Amino acid sequence: RRLGVGRVDILYLHRWDATAGTDGTLAALDAWVRRGAVGALGASNVPAAALLAAVARQRALGLAPFRWVQS
Repeated sequence: RRLGVGRVDILYLHRWDATAGTDGTLAALDAWVRRGAVGALGASNVPAAALLAAVARQRALGLAPFRWVQS
């Protein structure tokens, strides 16, 4: 609402922390994608191992994956 748009093309997580790869966070991100508020998920400044673990968890749970990475 604050942006004045109905959809964000890419939602980036710019600062990775211990909560970013949790099931709850990944499910919340998935919900935004599924309802059409977000087109794709992205991450930046994330350690490769953490990103791989998060994407594996998204796959295992059937959630929308991170599709963009900015290092």
